[in-house]
Amino acid sequence: MHDVELTGRASSSITTTITKLSFVQVDPHFRRGIPFFAQVRLEDGKGHAMPGQLVFITAPEANHRSNATTDQHGLVQLSINTTSITGNHLTLTVKHKDVIPCYSGYRWVNEDNQEAHHTATSVFSHTKSFVRLEPLPSRLRCGQARQVQVHYIVSQSFLPDLKELAFYYVIMAKGSIVWTGFHKQPVENKDDLKGQFPVSLPVGSELAPIARLLIFSILPDGEMFGDSAKYEIEYCLDNKVDLSFSQAQQPPASLAHLRLLASPQSLCALRAVDQSVLLLKPEAKLSATSVYELLPVKDLNRFPDTLDQQEDTGECVAHQNVYINGIPYAPVSNSDEKDMYMFLQDMGLKVFTNSQIHKPKVCIQTQEYPAAYARYAEPVALSHRGAVPMVMTTMDVVDRASGAPETTMRTYFPETWIWDLQRLESVLPAQYPHHTRPGPPLLLLLLLRFYG
Repeated sequence: MHDVELTGRASSSITTTITKLSFVQVDPHFRRGIPFFAQVRLEDGKGHAMPGQLVFITAPEANHRSNATTDQHGLVQLSINTTSITGNHLTLTVKHKDVIPCYSGYRWVNEDNQEAHHTATSVFSHTKSFVRLEPLPSRLRCGQARQVQVHYIVSQSFLPDLKELAFYYVIMAKGSIVWTGFHKQPVENKDDLKGQFPVSLPVGSELAPIARLLIFSILPDGEMFGDSAKYEIEYCLDNKVDLSFSQAQQPPASLAHLRLLASPQSLCALRAVDQSVLLLKPEAKLSATSVYELLPVKDLNRFPDTLDQQEDTGECVAHQNVYINGIPYAPVSNSDEKDMYMFLQDMGLKVFTNSQIHKPKVCIQTQEYPAAYARYAEPVALSHRGAVPMVMTTMDVVDRASGAPETTMRTYFPETWIWDLQRLESVLPAQYPHHTRPGPPLLLLLLLRFYG
């Protein structure tokens, strides 16, 4: 009897992070008068969701301070009123709890409760008219229609004698326009036009893998305002097929029957190989993902580099100070505001229109300051005296597995077949017999794939 000695080693990481907040969904821009939505997730130090916990939300620019409780997935939905915001930025902070350091002769390692921070910039509109598309959660599944909620606000002063206002929407996928439509909103009273309506998004293979939705409206004064959104869609194929063996296990070299189910008059490709073949060449595996990877254009975002982007945006607005109660006020730069041109650019669309899609540019004002003379020290040349020695060490590599038995990998599988075509003539399941050739006495697991 021989003594067996086993040794092992393991490690465990130690973190000071007790809780961590992160934004799951958040808009990079806000629109005055339309609620700002966001979704935040609370996790512990191991990344597990923390349900039933209280989080605190602050947004100073909107005079917002509130708290909310996480749901069973550790998520919290946020909604902030943006009507009172006067600046171009909205700063959002979400925290779980404050940590008060404790000192009692020694300084202990304090716990870390990570907060979530986000800064959103405003969308430009000289009529204070905005529209916003609500984001949809996660990846969309095929074969269903999703309703996208559209929020809008339009100043009544820019709707003279209008009975209705039309909103137009465009859906793009794979670099092409695949769907268009419109929605007419009645103008019923003298107040600002404000509300929401749904737009149906038909989720299918024609929109996969990425769909972009653009919605816009044009006011009588010529301003175009709108919004765009991006939705990820699962990889899906129109034709559905089903394949199964008549028996789960059969002896070698016996007659195997396959049951194929697909639409009538379908030409289906059948592949049956040992699973080790795909282990040797996983890139040879055909799937919906590999099919979509062959698409020449999956998504069209912004403009191609070869397209001239130089456009005449008009003259800039003169930089003139305004005096109120003897106090001068200067125009604020709007370089980080998003305008309608940028929403069209996100869709990869070049638009020829006389509508107002650009925000005005504030002219850059140069100021001359009196020259100040000062005597500076002469520059000092740094000399490099000698090369910095480089220390190199060598290490002997010991082959500890020299005494281990040599293993070989099997790369030849004569008992499998690759690719065959079968046409289904009717709606009934097709029985497809195939006689496998005798092979070596090995346990084999055949992987079948069926494409139609």
